[in-house]
Amino acid sequence: MEGRAFTYANLSNMAFVEQMYQNYKQDPSSVDGSWQYFFEGMEFGLGSKCSKKATSEESGISVYLLVQAYRNYGHTVAQIDPILNETEKKNPILELSHYGLTESDLSKDVPTFGVLPKKTAPLSELIKTLKSIYCSHMGIEYASLINTDIVSFIQQRVENPDFRKISPKESEFIYHFLNKAELLESFIHTRYVGQKRFSLEGAETLIPVIASILDKGTTLGLESCVMGMAHRGRLNVLVNILNKSYYTLFHEFEDHYFSELGLGTGDVKYHKGYQGDLITQSGRNIHVTLVPNPSHLESVDPLVEGRARAIQEIKNADPKKVIPILVHGDASIA
Repeated sequence: MEGRAFTYANLSNMAFVEQMYQNYKQDPSSVDGSWQYFFEGMEFGLGSKCSKKATSEESGISVYLLVQAYRNYGHTVAQIDPILNETEKKNPILELSHYGLTESDLSKDVPTFGVLPKKTAPLSELIKTLKSIYCSHMGIEYASLINTDIVSFIQQRVENPDFRKISPKESEFIYHFLNKAELLESFIHTRYVGQKRFSLEGAETLIPVIASILDKGTTLGLESCVMGMAHRGRLNVLVNILNKSYYTLFHEFEDHYFSELGLGTGDVKYHKGYQGDLITQSGRNIHVTLVPNPSHLESVDPLVEGRARAIQEIKNADPKKVIPILVHGDASIA
């Protein structure tokens, strides 16, 4: 079956899906082949994950569509505002009534479709788990991705009970980079009041995120990284990821600054690139390059990918040893 699985099972027309299923039960050949694949998989899941005594096939489809709704749209009601109380955020597509379910169904055992380790559970427990995964303080949006392997990979990770468990060592690692990011922003804001810098305030987690990617990458053989990003947070990345010195950065903020390279005054500080080495928590070294970026923000993207490819070609390196990272701007991380 070509294309992304189940894209034809639209959550907004459940009545149509149920009618197609009724037709399939009467005569499988009466529906399109793609629907036959869908319902065969559906019945297989129902047969292996719950008894017919626990739930009907019809309600099983309703529960499946509800689960898919949380996977697709749970992020729309995630409580991500640190100031406002968002517990009352609602999306009609996540309501029981949208799938023909009622409050009386909450105590019934239903198939969990991989959300829980056990095969069946009360509907109330299933929904509680889905809310904790997709509607808590972190929005996870991935269902629109075209590559089904990536979708499955992310889904398996976020629905793993250990996904949100962080060891003391990991907590210390995250805090280390988060603290460095916050201290730098606070100092610049205090010392160089009013100077344009495109701060990372409010999105300091970008620093431990990048550090974590590079740290994990080195354990898998990663040796080099080429990065491209817009202005927001660039100075923080230069210092805390690429180890550009504080002296050099602060010197660029001073009124008497001039380029020591004999190239005139040079570009503004939040356009500049840099190269440096980062020592990960596992003690491994990785070389990181941040490509210079003009005001035409996204023009750097193909340059980053081309540069990463060039490193692979010139060094005849294993492609897995070099990774390009593109960081979007304000709309994504502000």
